[in-house]
Amino acid sequence: MPHRVGAILFTAALMVLVAYAVAETTDYFFYATLSIAVFAVAAFLVLFPGSLFFSLALANFLAVYASVFTFIKIANFGAVSASATAIGLVLPVLAFVIGSAWHRKEIRAIVTSAVPVETRKPGRVFGWLAFVGLIATMTFLVPVAEFSPEIQDRIFLGSIAVAAVVVLFASRHVSAFLVDAGLLFEGFFIHMSRLAMPAFAFVTLYSLFVVIFACVYRIIDRHAPYAMFRIMGEMRHIEFPEALYFSVVTLSTVGYSDIVPVGAVVRVFAAFQVLCGTLLLLFGVSELVSYARSRRAP
Repeated sequence: MPHRVGAILFTAALMVLVAYAVAETTDYFFYATLSIAVFAVAAFLVLFPGSLFFSLALANFLAVYASVFTFIKIANFGAVSASATAIGLVLPVLAFVIGSAWHRKEIRAIVTSAVPVETRKPGRVFGWLAFVGLIATMTFLVPVAEFSPEIQDRIFLGSIAVAAVVVLFASRHVSAFLVDAGLLFEGFFIHMSRLAMPAFAFVTLYSLFVVIFACVYRIIDRHAPYAMFRIMGEMRHIEFPEALYFSVVTLSTVGYSDIVPVGAVVRVFAAFQVLCGTLLLLFGVSELVSYARSRRAP
């Protein structure tokens, strides 16, 4: 039960995050994205009772769909009207729900199966995805042709309509894909709950390294005769919050170059911290994997 609650909260947070990010503000697109996700998940809970993780996989798939939809719309159909955008967003999801109700018995057999038969026929499972991907790829020709807004509306809705028809007739195979995703999703949260304590221990050790090196940077810089860091292009002494930030990006080997060590001493410590960060990640991940394998062993 705890991992199911976590999965539900994760899915809800993901949908709100994606909806808010893809919309300019909390406008119609934000509410349309959330509404279509709630409608689809509710419909599947009614059509297939007890298929919680199937529904959650659908919700997460819708989050990906909303992101791809927004990317293609902005990249290839900048002049598409708001009404066409709303119709285009809803149409494939509505087609999938209708197709799922149409093939309800077949899909119920897939949903209740621990290992779907469809997984042995990946061509059927992913064939629809390849076809929809082809349609999406072809839309990248639209900006080259420089169509008028009216023509863009027609091409946009036509492309969406073709994709919706594919999803309508491939709903059984889409469901097989979602079942596999749901099973993996469930297993992921179960494994995550088992790794909570070792992961917490790893994060604690990682944080300890961050704090120690931050203190070293701060102390060296404070007692140096001149500033040891260039911060946003300015040579000045580093503050402790900035030292913490620099320690984090150095230990993770990211390095954004907004804070640059200039003094020879702090450069040596920064290089040593990079080495420590690399070894810590390697051994930390290795220990987590070993722990997970030992917990799965009979």
